[in-house]
Amino acid sequence: MKRALILWLVIFFLSTSSYAAIEKVFPYLGVSLVTPGIEDPLPGFGTYYSSFGLGLDSILWNPASLGYIRTSEGALGFTTVTDSPKYSRLYSVEDETFNVGSGGQSQQGFINAILFTADQNTTTITKRDFEGQLNYNTQSSGVNYKQAVKISDWFAFGITSRGDMGAAVNLVGDFPVTYLMDMNLYNTSSFMGTGISIDPTGKLTYNYNQGGISYIHTSEASVWNGFLRQTQRVPFSVLTDSRNNINIENPLTFTGSTQWQGLSCGFNMTPINASANVDNNMRVIVKDGTTDPVFYVPDFDPQNEADAVNWLSDPDKFGSEYGYKKRYIEVPEGESIGEARYRGFFKASATKLDLGLMYQPNDYFSFGVALENLGGANLDFSGTGLVSYVNQRISTAEPGSIIDPTATTIWKPFTDYYTPMEGTEGIGMLPTFTVRIPQRTRIGLTLKKPMLISLDYEMQSTPIDYRYQDQTTQNWVSGSISDIRLLRFGSETGVLMLPWQLRGGIGLIFKPTITGLDAKTRESIDNVFKFGMLPVKLDMGTDINFWGNILGGSFGFNLLPLFSLYQMDTVNTDLNRMFFYGLYVKKDNWKVTYSAVLDPGSTGAAYGNRTKDIENVNDAMGIIRTIQTLEIGFKF
Repeated sequence: MKRALILWLVIFFLSTSSYAAIEKVFPYLGVSLVTPGIEDPLPGFGTYYSSFGLGLDSILWNPASLGYIRTSEGALGFTTVTDSPKYSRLYSVEDETFNVGSGGQSQQGFINAILFTADQNTTTITKRDFEGQLNYNTQSSGVNYKQAVKISDWFAFGITSRGDMGAAVNLVGDFPVTYLMDMNLYNTSSFMGTGISIDPTGKLTYNYNQGGISYIHTSEASVWNGFLRQTQRVPFSVLTDSRNNINIENPLTFTGSTQWQGLSCGFNMTPINASANVDNNMRVIVKDGTTDPVFYVPDFDPQNEADAVNWLSDPDKFGSEYGYKKRYIEVPEGESIGEARYRGFFKASATKLDLGLMYQPNDYFSFGVALENLGGANLDFSGTGLVSYVNQRISTAEPGSIIDPTATTIWKPFTDYYTPMEGTEGIGMLPTFTVRIPQRTRIGLTLKKPMLISLDYEMQSTPIDYRYQDQTTQNWVSGSISDIRLLRFGSETGVLMLPWQLRGGIGLIFKPTITGLDAKTRESIDNVFKFGMLPVKLDMGTDINFWGNILGGSFGFNLLPLFSLYQMDTVNTDLNRMFFYGLYVKKDNWKVTYSAVLDPGSTGAAYGNRTKDIENVNDAMGIIRTIQTLEIGFKF
């Protein structure tokens, strides 16, 4: 028994399988998302066309579009969310075995294991079933507000407020762990190098050869069964308390635009404040009421052959408890034997500046250029209160010879002080880190008659950096996605001579440059982009004019928010519009728009809590959860 216990655990493995009795509910996971309201300026057409202006509604496409408002504009948006049910997930964790013999080698008849159970009667090494509970909650950031005023014939000014974006992930729970030492010495040879061998009938043979003394003797009958079969347990609890949240505030966007003879120039200025709180704590505690485990060793002096022969030939000694000495494993009952802490509080701020130009020489044609984040603003996070460590109280002290009667009867596998766990020296939190806000350039052309066609080309100069663990080598690999280019196409046309309009838009991404990929992943990417580009966005919409009352609707999907979320690009009208639909009514200068987008978190929770399999469209629609915005706009 060279080393004692390896008891440092971070276990939460989700899988699906068949389940029996649930061991415990762990963890209790709380996830909340704060999302801004939804905007859809021209339903069914798409977004981010630098040459197509809708005034205040399209300033994030190109701030120069504000220069074309008539007098003033304003809008209010109210956002609501659907319910987010609690979600329970069954998962399994498999017990683990490890070796504590010389050099970490396995020992015949000696099992050391970590059982993920609080049951102190089981010795079975198996896969155990647990239940994790998730409470997911989507929240609205409040009311969207925007207003613009034409101050003079050549200058307009606007303010837009969209609310914050944030997320929180909290995890708490008590995970049961039991250390098991199970010895079955029947049919073993030289157990742990001590010279003790047991035949299948339980007879003990002792082979001693040290210090010039050599002898071999065998007991006359089976030795005491309490020595041949020994089981000790030490119950632990892994207590986890993790609280993490991030919040990004870009409460106001200030827009100014000048316009003269069809040429408009504009700017957006958006202050951004971000904060992140990371506080993760884990402890491994010996359960209250745990008594010191005990194991038995033969009570004779191995250096005295006569004493060994006397013990092996006396049934009252080798065949009963009285011929064995108790050895105790001292455990710190109710105390922590391992702790981990990972904590830090980070803040960052920046001001994002966008510039735009738009030229409309006539009612048929327009040209636009938009430069997003012209100054290259970044969120430079600086941390305070940084704490990171993984400490343990596991001792390297040897237990001594298991049959040496002069050795101490108490073995202390735990020290009275903490030391850093080997291999965790590099887990320190970075005092500073930078999140790069994307820089983009968009160039577009729009033809307005005889039908509306808009074409926009976007180039992103900020690469997306990432890290992942190679499943083959287990090494962490760094890579980047660069040369990100998009092509957007939008169109609107009438149906014959009817007061009926059809709209559509599509977004294509060209194959980017990706570094850090393994050969298999690179081959998959090449197959996906075998035509050089890939559709990532689709909008469809229509409206009908009933004697001045315009009724319309739209729907679509958009994969670009995945990039925006990774880049913390929260100043983005497409931020949460992955799958969406909407309805609107317009009369004179008034417009009322209802927009809804899929809420992935709440929908996932509803899917997990479904009471039956999905068999038809009605079943599928019953689990869908959405984020909804009602916007009322007015143009003077």
